[in-house]
Amino acid sequence: MSFCSFLSEGERKAVPERAFVRIHPSNLADSAASCYEYLRIFYGNAYENVDVRVKADNEQVFTGVLKTGTGIKEISCSLKGAEDILIEFEGMSAPIFTASALRVKMELLSTIFPSAAVQALNLQWLI
Repeated sequence: MSFCSFLSEGERKAVPERAFVRIHPSNLADSAASCYEYLRIFYGNAYENVDVRVKADNEQVFTGVLKTGTGIKEISCSLKGAEDILIEFEGMSAPIFTASALRVKMELLSTIFPSAAVQALNLQWLI
């Protein structure tokens, strides 16, 4: 299992840090695997509020705050068949992201981050 975070574990900033993940199909992706239906993000060790915004084809589909506390937690939302997904995070500390999954139209489950193992996707962690 892989883990990732946009700040070091336990690090707290004086002003909120922003990070985002953009997910879009590569030029070689099959059209059936290029439309995303559902997003699930699993995380843990969220000790302070972290705002999350998800846009699907530039339409806001989720806005919320990660639940704080220990243990694995989840956020999820519908992506409405979008091809371009933007997930934005903002907070003074960051949880540890343990996994994320996208469901595509052909009903496959694709793991997206923290390890970009899916060859059909271009994934960028940008801070």
